[in-house]
Amino acid sequence: MPSYTTDHISGHEKDSLNIAPDVDAFAAVILAKSVAPPLSIGLFGDWGAGKTFFMQKLERRCEEIAASAQRRAEAGEPSAWHSRVAQIRFNAWHYSDADLWASLVTHIFDELARRLNPDTQDIAAARAELIQRLEATKKLQDELNEEIKAAQKVSEDARKKLAEESRRAEVARKFLQKKKSERLFELVANDPRLREGLGKALTQLGVAEGEATVEQLGEVLREVKTFSGRVQALMASLLRDENKWWVVLAIFALLVGVPLLLYGLYWVLRFKLDNEPLVAMIGAALMQTWVTLSAFLGLAHQRIAKLVSAVNTVELARQHVKEALERDDNTLTDTEELRDARAELAAAEAAESAARSQLGDAESRLLETQRLLEEAQAGRRFFSFIQDRAGSEDYKKRLGLLNLIRQDFERLESLLRDYRQTAGHDDNGGVERIVLYIDDLDRCEPKRVYEVLQAVHLLLALPLFVVVVGVDARWLHSSLDSQLGEAIEGAGEGAGDSRALNYLEKIFQIPYAIPPMDPAGYRRFISDIVGDEAERWRDATEEEPQAFLVSESPALAEPTIPERVEPTLVVAAAPVHEDPERLRVTERELRHLQEVGVLLRTPRAAKRFVNIYRLLRASMPRAERDALITGSEQEIRLLMWLLALNVGQPDHGELLLNALMGPEGDVAPKLSALCDSKRAEGDPRWLEIHDRWEKAKGAADIEEAIAVARRWCPRVGRFSFRAKG
Repeated sequence: MPSYTTDHISGHEKDSLNIAPDVDAFAAVILAKSVAPPLSIGLFGDWGAGKTFFMQKLERRCEEIAASAQRRAEAGEPSAWHSRVAQIRFNAWHYSDADLWASLVTHIFDELARRLNPDTQDIAAARAELIQRLEATKKLQDELNEEIKAAQKVSEDARKKLAEESRRAEVARKFLQKKKSERLFELVANDPRLREGLGKALTQLGVAEGEATVEQLGEVLREVKTFSGRVQALMASLLRDENKWWVVLAIFALLVGVPLLLYGLYWVLRFKLDNEPLVAMIGAALMQTWVTLSAFLGLAHQRIAKLVSAVNTVELARQHVKEALERDDNTLTDTEELRDARAELAAAEAAESAARSQLGDAESRLLETQRLLEEAQAGRRFFSFIQDRAGSEDYKKRLGLLNLIRQDFERLESLLRDYRQTAGHDDNGGVERIVLYIDDLDRCEPKRVYEVLQAVHLLLALPLFVVVVGVDARWLHSSLDSQLGEAIEGAGEGAGDSRALNYLEKIFQIPYAIPPMDPAGYRRFISDIVGDEAERWRDATEEEPQAFLVSESPALAEPTIPERVEPTLVVAAAPVHEDPERLRVTERELRHLQEVGVLLRTPRAAKRFVNIYRLLRASMPRAERDALITGSEQEIRLLMWLLALNVGQPDHGELLLNALMGPEGDVAPKLSALCDSKRAEGDPRWLEIHDRWEKAKGAADIEEAIAVARRWCPRVGRFSFRAKG
């Protein structure tokens, strides 16, 4: 049965050309949190090469990765990719008769409005939804402001109550302490033996008798039971002695005199053994020091004995007073004044604790309400701005349009940043990244091509956008050459190509050429188109056949032909694997990336080189990637050499890649002839290229190095402004 396959492309179609690894790598780079926009990607290929299909697959893969990241966020699990992504398609050809700047910016804000209201496809309805959300946010903001005022009043009242209850508790505490102290000394005063012994002991320990309390007695006992406490008490006791200056001198003699005398003795014994008067003098000094030390130790022993006695006395006194207070507890309890004081203290402490808890709750509510208000304010500003710009006529007036666009995008970026910082993970209203797909640029006239690239350049001034542009590289070069004229230096032979390349290097961080359809891809493609149709036709014809019956009338009955059923291809989404390692460069790779720096003259070229390498390694199967990272030095060095050559020296890179990709038997002679020709020209850049080739090749012979390089050439060549489909 005849059929027809349209040019219409759907991102749900089968991947007959096996672009999934590259699509997955691009999607991972676009959504990776470790990649900081702005970022622009140029997809180059001939008409019909599959640029639109690639972009639609890329958009769908980004949706899958973002959805996976959102599920992980909702489950409280970390993700290496952003989940809130706005993907916007812009077909430049559809606006070929309109004002490009106004059309592009209006389309971006309209799509953002639609993104904030995903349940509606109508822009007017989306704007109405935005207005409703804005009003709801404003109402919430007013309510939160009232809650904050109420929470602030509650906090202030709780703070005042806490201060008052703390003061009451402190007054009650001091009153009880005073009563306990009075009762303590009343008990001590009624026992002459205890009074006399305790007074001496407290003086010995450095505590004024009139200031002692039961708690202080316990504290003193705890201190003197430690080694450091005993040393401190001993020193305090010695310094309170009548002859304390002699004690100070004795301590000084011990600390300073003895070491000096010992050193002098060592010096005499070591060098002056025959000097008898000096030896006798040192011996006498040592004897006197020993006498002083003995006297000091005797005094210290007496003080230690007194200290131990004082400690025992205080312990007995404390125990006696404690027992007396316990025995006398009924009397104290029956004292109305003390009973009231205890009750007042308990009530005050309970009230203080409750007030402190209330204050903590009030402050927590205040902080939470303030956080909600900040979130509401950020959301209101964001929604208000999108609603305003989506319905604005400013862009259509074109009064100071470029300046207005830049200001609005800067404002958009600022509001989104504030909104992301205040909104929670469960809030889907914010946008973490905007991906803009610009397609069919090669259907536009050169002037429009140039305008779109200028717009991309403007978007790249903001850390918000990732821009993907699909265009025929030949038409792009031709359009730029006709528009740039003499605006960029490079007059002379080949100047047009140089101007276009220089300009494109400023616009696109990552150039990528859609791979051509190889024989295996062609067979898969035809099989997917015709095979499915043949399967459907076979299913249809397997129904019970309709007989061609001859009627009684002369006319033949019309045959019944089964109705053709249009296919609906449902392609299962590829699983999303959290594998941030495919974008993470190892120390070994970093070393090799650094080795080829001589071929990369500018920071822009160096950035493009690193970006392309990351993208290339991310597109590899894990086994191949691991083999590259941990394999031979020659393999990774030759890959780095090819990439650096392709990015940093495109003229020479094109010559070398073409030579390497020639017929296998002709590669070595062609390379040799090319080297001889360039050496004869005295090109200094060629000397650097050849030097890096020799270092990358290492000890291997030329044929082995060529074989390794040839394996990488097709993939490396895809990432070039000059790549052909």
